[in-house]
Amino acid sequence: MTSLPSPADETSRLQLLYHISRELSGHLELNELVGRILRLTTESVGAENSSLILVNEDGAVYEGALIVNAVLVPDASAQLSRQLERGLAGWSLRHQRTALVINTATDSRWQRSGATRGLEAKSALAAPLLYAGRSLGVLTLVHAVPEHFGSSDEELATAIAEQAAIAVENARLLRESREQTQTVRNLLETAQVLSSTLDPNKLLRLLLNQAQKHLRLEAASIALIDH
Repeated sequence: MTSLPSPADETSRLQLLYHISRELSGHLELNELVGRILRLTTESVGAENSSLILVNEDGAVYEGALIVNAVLVPDASAQLSRQLERGLAGWSLRHQRTALVINTATDSRWQRSGATRGLEAKSALAAPLLYAGRSLGVLTLVHAVPEHFGSSDEELATAIAEQAAIAVENARLLRESREQTQTVRNLLETAQVLSSTLDPNKLLRLLLNQAQKHLRLEAASIALIDH
């Protein structure tokens, strides 16, 4: 992995954003992209712990990851859902604004989560991922030292979140397209299988087999009603 340039001035900041944009554009698998966004942002602002939560149009969490003590924890959606109910991440997502907290002990928006319990999280940033006016998710960055993050970090996190939102939307559309294509294939396969017989009993067995296969069911049954 190539080292990131220091965001000490405007030139290096632009170089950093360009580097991140190129890095993210090469990752189209959504779960892989989430981890990459988190690592790049964490390193860029010098955070110790961080999280990235992605939400659907209904506001439900469908993808998430954590970095705790430099270790990436993927598939952390269940753990992170609580952060949206109350706390800094939820505030940033609802207001569609980046939130800078220089000292979490004096800011009511900060809610300590189970993932950071026992850590002295004293400085935090939360930046929403916005695309076409929609909230796609939120990045949260934490450091143990109060006032570690400043206005330049806030601007950088906001800019990275903008780049990340584009990458996430592209990856989401790709996943959706693949799922729709697979659905069409499944329907065509089922139609071909069911058209292979006119025997009612065999037809029901085939229908059950197709339902279990494509819907990934452990068990299924069909009951016919005699009118």
